Amino acid sequence: SKHSTFGATVFVLLNTVLGAGIMSLPAVLKVLGVVPGVLAIVLVALVADVTVGLLLSATEANGGRTYAETVRRALGPAAASVLRACVVVNNLGLCVVYLIIVGDCLAGARGAEGALAALGAPAWSNSRPLVVSAVAFALVVPLTSVKRIETLRFASYASAALMALFVATMVALCARSLALGADSPLSKGVRLFPEFAKGSSVAGDVVGELTVFAVMMNSYVCHYNVHALRAALAPDERGRVGAAVRRALLAACAVYVLTAAAAYLVFGEDTMDDALSNLSDARLTALVPFAKELACAVKIGYSCSLVCTYTAINWEVREAVVASVWRGRKGAADLAAAPRLALSVALVA
Repeated sequence: SKHSTFGATVFVLLNTVLGAGIMSLPAVLKVLGVVPGVLAIVLVALVADVTVGLLLSATEANGGRTYAETVRRALGPAAASVLRACVVVNNLGLCVVYLIIVGDCLAGARGAEGALAALGAPAWSNSRPLVVSAVAFALVVPLTSVKRIETLRFASYASAALMALFVATMVALCARSLALGADSPLSKGVRLFPEFAKGSSVAGDVVGELTVFAVMMNSYVCHYNVHALRAALAPDERGRVGAAVRRALLAACAVYVLTAAAAYLVFGEDTMDDALSNLSDARLTALVPFAKELACAVKIGYSCSLVCTYTAINWEVREAVVASVWRGRKGAADLAAAPRLALSVALVA
């Protein structure tokens, strides 16, 4: 088919939203407590839905075909240039972070064993530069050189499946920990509401609580891909892109709430800023006998999920670069296969 489908649009948006932020959300509940933390995750999802709705309303009003064109028609060319620059800097930064995390998971970091070493791979194959380069050029480059955004649906399906398995794993660990009750060596110090230290500054405490919202706001960003996905739909389906965004945000919210709550209930006050650090075989041994295998599987699955999400985040970077070079006269889809591949290599390198 020449056009994308509603379901594919939902999955690509979900893949755009889900990413490394999921590992930071258990720490949000550690700071805010379970009740305010869950409410905050839901609130930020609603804010994201409203802002995408406003963006689509502006698009309908001024006829912009892309995010940058909508901004240019509403605020002028300078604002559109600033938007493109912000998207490129933000998304390229995320892409770099994702490859760093993949390197941490597969090759290890800061003394922690990577998944490859745990699987018994030879020492030479655990070289971090080698692992990151292999992932980047064997997986990321081909996936980011596709012609049409709806092609990313296959990576998005894989990402959604991996995230579902991760959520199921965390919920199962939580159930196991709760079943042990007082005998659980992990669940401790769980708070329903925030607690402030005696004698501490009220202003400082409030600022500390509010900083977690920056993490959550970034966990729902998908605005830069909305226009490309809208254009990929059949003309009579484009009015439903707002509903697709809503479903993607609802699914992401459910994933975030379940993961954050389960991880915090398991690890309590020992919850780290990056929950992946909690999922080491040394910590999981107290809950399951196959801790080493589970930790290894989580690292590999998470790495694959990040590679899938990388493709969705990189899409608008590629479009912004092409639009800047050809001054809006061409999109990446108008380029031949070889230039698209070369551009992907340049962006990944």
